[in-house]
Amino acid sequence: MQGVLPGDQHFLVTLPINVKSYATFVRTDSAELTIQPKTKLKSKLFIERLGHKLGIQIYGDLQITSEIPEGKGLSSSTADMLASARAIEKYLHKTFSAIDIESILRTIEPSDGIWHEHSVVYDHKRCSLIQSLGKIPSVEIISIDFGGELNTLEYNSSKKVFLSDDKNAYQAFLSQLIEAFSSKDLYGIGKVATESAKLNQKHNFKTHLDRIIQISEEKQAFGVINTHSGTCLGILVTPNSEISKEVLSTVKQEFGNENVAVYNSI
Repeated sequence: MQGVLPGDQHFLVTLPINVKSYATFVRTDSAELTIQPKTKLKSKLFIERLGHKLGIQIYGDLQITSEIPEGKGLSSSTADMLASARAIEKYLHKTFSAIDIESILRTIEPSDGIWHEHSVVYDHKRCSLIQSLGKIPSVEIISIDFGGELNTLEYNSSKKVFLSDDKNAYQAFLSQLIEAFSSKDLYGIGKVATESAKLNQKHNFKTHLDRIIQISEEKQAFGVINTHSGTCLGILVTPNSEISKEVLSTVKQEFGNENVAVYNSI
């Protein structure tokens, strides 16, 4: 879920999934910080600013590998930066707090709070925690990527109009979502996620949303999840269930095997 509350509070609700970024830091004799791949510039900037915050120069080679597709709204760059922070923690024998990490992230780009262990309500603009929700019951996400990439910085810096009615709707849906988390109600969680996907059509339109919702309803899935600042939609199902198999078969037939991925909540 992602939107704006009354009082113009930007927020999103996270759903941790089983894909990760990994970082390794190797100290070298060279008086510079290098990064592999060289395209991971945000992670390099993060480490440089971390060093400045600590009052030290961090020199060496930072190597990142990731399972997370880039430009799809799946928090790939935030995951890279967090993995990099963890690698530097090991190198320096230090532990960085969420406040330490957030103070640097907010100078680079909006970020979604994936360093918190479970689902949270998070102000991605200010990089600050609003409320912890706890662990979601085990759920499988059958994801369909509709192609292209979306730049996080450009998307979040573009002006979007949120009407008062929409803000009130987000407030009501957030209250419903908090209650659904409290009672471990996956249908309640899925219903709110679907409504948030509908509201987000005003800001990041996805042509096939109606069809994805129709498949979800026909197969009696929990609901539809959206990468609000990305290119994917997903259907929430019980892992390894008959519904999961039916949904997976249907979306592969309609949208192609190469566009479909399966993730699990953690």
